[in-house]
Amino acid sequence: MSVTEDDIENFSVVLPPTIFNFKNPCWMEKVPEHFSYYSHNLYYEYHKADPTFLADVNWDDGYAKLQKMIAARQSNESEQQPWRLRCFPYFFLPGFTKCGTTDLFAALSRLPDFFGALAKEPEFWNYIRIAHNPSNEVRLPEPTLASYLDLFDLAAENIRQYVKKTENGTDYHPGITGDFDPQTIWRIADWRQMKGNENKTEPRYMSSHHLYRLSPQTKFIILLRNPVERTFSHYKHFGVKGNYFKPELFHQDIKEALHTLDLCFGKHTIRYCVYQALIPDINQNLPVMRSILGSLYHVFIEDWITVFPREQFLFIKSEDYFQNRTAIIQKIVKFLEMGK
Repeated sequence: MSVTEDDIENFSVVLPPTIFNFKNPCWMEKVPEHFSYYSHNLYYEYHKADPTFLADVNWDDGYAKLQKMIAARQSNESEQQPWRLRCFPYFFLPGFTKCGTTDLFAALSRLPDFFGALAKEPEFWNYIRIAHNPSNEVRLPEPTLASYLDLFDLAAENIRQYVKKTENGTDYHPGITGDFDPQTIWRIADWRQMKGNENKTEPRYMSSHHLYRLSPQTKFIILLRNPVERTFSHYKHFGVKGNYFKPELFHQDIKEALHTLDLCFGKHTIRYCVYQALIPDINQNLPVMRSILGSLYHVFIEDWITVFPREQFLFIKSEDYFQNRTAIIQKIVKFLEMGK
């Protein structure tokens, strides 16, 4: 499933030319006068419709700061037209769930060269852009790349203001931002709805193809935990019925899910069975099944390394990270070429 020219042309959206003295892919974007787009951002509208969606994000404060920044430029007579800096993530941490991504995000946030997005886990590539309004109870804006990029506008402004001098005395902006959604690589709302996957029994196109089209130099950090422990942790967090945990219930649920997969493996490829099991309207026991599917690392990793070069991935064992954070952070800093 390697990337071909036809694959790349299947996705029409590309990023504008980026600014040469920014480490992170960033560009200037002019905005119309009386700009108030943030108040109608898809994420903000979604949160208002469902307050549990990304509930830990201070949307009002974040978007107010951005709107104030734009308003200041609108009132500046020296500005021919107000603008903002837009940045696409320099790197992604696309997996896996319950492997320590939140802890790693906190650790990287203490580094001077890293600036986090408004939402740590945007859920854009695997969920929002595919099935952004599954209940259809509230009319929401269509998901766009612009809505996603809005989440990085505060980080972009911090990157713009973070300046270092090169050896020849010119300005350089070494700051970077990243997407820390650990479901991006594996949990997909319904891959059949993605362009090019219609009437397929297995996906031809994944989020990785879209990301490659947008930014082929993107780097990826992937955390991998002992799969049994990860499954158990995932089940306790997402799959428990009635908000309580019983060992015998865990045993029964996992046993039934494994039996379902075994029956499929006897007739089809592992890839077929995994992606079929991820489809919501096919799998009635999806929360429990995801506990297992999210631990079948090789299925998803194989798909992604056929799109992006292997050297753009850094794989880290969660156990190694928690045993020696300092050494792993140093490895990540080297991989991302931070501090240069």
